[in-house]
Amino acid sequence: MRIRTFAFAAALLAALVFAPSLPAQVYGMNDIPTYRKALEYQRLSKDAFNAAEYEKAADYARQAEELSKQAVVEAERIRLSWVAYNLRNRANEAIKTGEKRGWDKNWPTEFGEARELYKSAEDNFQRDEFEKSIADSRKILAMFELAESEWMLAMKRPAAPADGAGKAKPAFYVVRLIESARDCFWRIAGYDFIYGDPRQWKVLYEANKALLQDPRDPGIIQPGMKFAIPSLAGEKREGVWEEK
Repeated sequence: MRIRTFAFAAALLAALVFAPSLPAQVYGMNDIPTYRKALEYQRLSKDAFNAAEYEKAADYARQAEELSKQAVVEAERIRLSWVAYNLRNRANEAIKTGEKRGWDKNWPTEFGEARELYKSAEDNFQRDEFEKSIADSRKILAMFELAESEWMLAMKRPAAPADGAGKAKPAFYVVRLIESARDCFWRIAGYDFIYGDPRQWKVLYEANKALLQDPRDPGIIQPGMKFAIPSLAGEKREGVWEEK
């Protein structure tokens, strides 16, 4: 009686383990040999149970359960490989787009870092280190998402003040409220009449952090704040740039 009860429970477990709604099926479960073999053991377990061969049914059910676990692991690995493959291709396209737009000349340090990350993503992919490859590619895409936003912003930046050739650039800048692309140290530093280089944002931050509500947080600035603009290479600066 104990054998029959155990076999029934085991066979029932096998039937539950292989329900068609297994999430891993989405990733080509039917193409995984381990999964097909597990289904075969499930069938054998049911047939043995129906034939009152309870010990066989229990043994087949145990093997089916073990194979199911292996199949799920294999399916997840396949999923990760596809994610890594697609992200790596997107990262490669992002780098190519950046090269066409000349970002490698505008931001050579960052672009060099992106190329190194891509090499790492490729190497990790070839070693089947898919999670590491995914992390590398995502870093690249995040970098180029920022570069893309800055590139688009450059199309909308206000023109330099009509000071004329040889005239001084502003010594102060009044923070504006721009809903579509709010002023921040990065964007302000990128304006042509400030530094023309967003990477110089730390210069602005260090010179003006005492004005911030929280000097430790450069991300929170308020419209109307009047920022000093230090000279980088001894250029002449005077007056205040303020949107009229």
